[in-house]
Amino acid sequence: MTELHIHLHGEVAAGAITINLPNGGNDEVLAAISTLQEQMHMDVQQATEAVNAANALLEKIKGETTETLQKVADLEAVIASMQQNGQTVPQELADAITALTDKVAAVDALVPDPAPPVV
Repeated sequence: MTELHIHLHGEVAAGAITINLPNGGNDEVLAAISTLQEQMHMDVQQATEAVNAANALLEKIKGETTETLQKVADLEAVIASMQQNGQTVPQELADAITALTDKVAAVDALVPDPAPPVV
């Protein structure tokens, strides 16, 4: 009898599989390989689903960030318009725009700016 040892390493499906092959045991080998392919495919599928979920979350964050940046620009435009028309900007509005600008800066700080190209 021949033994075929297959060892799996890492976090996914770690372990070892031993298949005893009698003479002419090709069907058993093919079945074992097929089972391994299914397990590997499931792991790839799960990884793909996790990456797709992360991409969807990033798209959501991108949309929310774009909306926030637009709100900041709109508020800054309102303040500029008020100042141009000689109106006094209420302290409450000035405080609100400062708080929002600070939050935008905090979010912006989470993602480092790309390094300038090396010349």
